[in-house]
Amino acid sequence: MHYSIETWSLTQADDYIDKLNEIFATIAALPDIAHEGLKFNPAARIHPHKEHFIIYLTDQDFSYAKKMTRNFTHH
Repeated sequence: MHYSIETWSLTQADDYIDKLNEIFATIAALPDIAHEGLKFNPAARIHPHKEHFIIYLTDQDFSYAKKMTRNFTHH
């Protein structure tokens, strides 16, 4: 979040984090909402959000999500 605050503002960074938290809550409630990327091993679900993709697994007791940019480099 430090990068977001320096780049934009505290208010905008808070709004962005709040939106991500809403998306994570939606994914937790509806894990099949996103497209399944069969090119991944194991297959992972891919949910776009602005310039990021949220990639997560649903075939376990928990979901692991990783925020990535459009070019799939880790942030």
